[in-house]
Amino acid sequence: MTAARVEAALRRTRPALWVLAALLLGFVAYRGALQPERGDTRFFQRGAERFAARAPLYTAVRGDPRSPTSGYTYPPPFALAARPTLWVSPRALRALWPLAMAACALGGYLALSRWARAGGTAAPETLVLLLTLALCGRYVWNDLRHGQSNLLVVGLVCASLCHAQRKRDGWAGLALALALVIKPTAWPLGLWFLAQGRLRLVGLGALAGVAALSVPGLLYGPHAYVGELEAWVTRMRSFADEEALQPELVARGSTLLNAAAGAWVARGLHALGVGDPVGWGRLAAWLSGGLALGWTLWRRPPHGAAACVLLGAWVSPVTWKAHLVLLAIPGVLAARRVLARPTPLAWTCWGAWLALVLLPKLLPAAEAWGCSTLALAAGWAWYVFGGNSPAANV
Repeated sequence: MTAARVEAALRRTRPALWVLAALLLGFVAYRGALQPERGDTRFFQRGAERFAARAPLYTAVRGDPRSPTSGYTYPPPFALAARPTLWVSPRALRALWPLAMAACALGGYLALSRWARAGGTAAPETLVLLLTLALCGRYVWNDLRHGQSNLLVVGLVCASLCHAQRKRDGWAGLALALALVIKPTAWPLGLWFLAQGRLRLVGLGALAGVAALSVPGLLYGPHAYVGELEAWVTRMRSFADEEALQPELVARGSTLLNAAAGAWVARGLHALGVGDPVGWGRLAAWLSGGLALGWTLWRRPPHGAAACVLLGAWVSPVTWKAHLVLLAIPGVLAARRVLARPTPLAWTCWGAWLALVLLPKLLPAAEAWGCSTLALAAGWAWYVFGGNSPAANV
């Protein structure tokens, strides 16, 4: 059966698919409202509360039972942006947040599809969506269930790519700046825009980023705010060290391991008895990531933007499963590629990539082998060496 026939069959069932998606989101919202306090939404409200009181965001307040830290790990501007979460109860927020993130995911998908179509890559849309969900669905589900913000970041990155393709430098720079202020994982994308000669986009984005980082200082005061930024950097360093080796999770074959390249190397070196495995792992991640990024910026392949997004997750000190929703960006483009120009090699590469993503669910020990980390490397290789068409270039 050809892709066109499959698409026609799926188009007839599209209403049922939308109903199923709505039921799943309803289940997540209902479950979030009933379950005990958990997930990141509690930290959003905790950070917003402390920001409103001009209290330290990252250290325990005297008498606060949630010591030694507040649990809030996002940059200070996100605490300001999270102020509206205080308008609802924690239970209501746990129910509403997955719906908002699902809307961000849908908006990001539509923006990314427009970006790809503008470059001339035509493919059956329903099949593209299904193949993308097959690749990153487990990460999307993880993000929704735990009330995290990664789908918001993905939506902003997709908006940046779409606006960049349409030469809207101001909006593209603003979207990228907001994504980086929330989570700086996609920072290599800024270097990609520089390599493409998009100086105005990068400049406007830098101004927007500086403004977003500076606004909280107007409320805290310069001296106190610099202390908050220093506390955030210190907290991130200690958090990265704490989550690098994870010996307890490795011992019980957990699939919740840190998928960052540095953590993967550190776990291997630790098993071999090498001294300072975390330091060596971090060095290996930055060397390999730096070489890969340099190669990408030098060759400037058609889908280099997607490759740069993956490299951001590769060199990040902490890459949880929910963070891997970033695979949705290259996943959409790869799905369009194999459907628009299907070849045995293209489908084989796609199948191998999918196997790396799904194998840990079937064989938990595969997570310790680095399947999720290798999925990032495989995706990067796809875009740099895969010979994609110039569609979606920015």
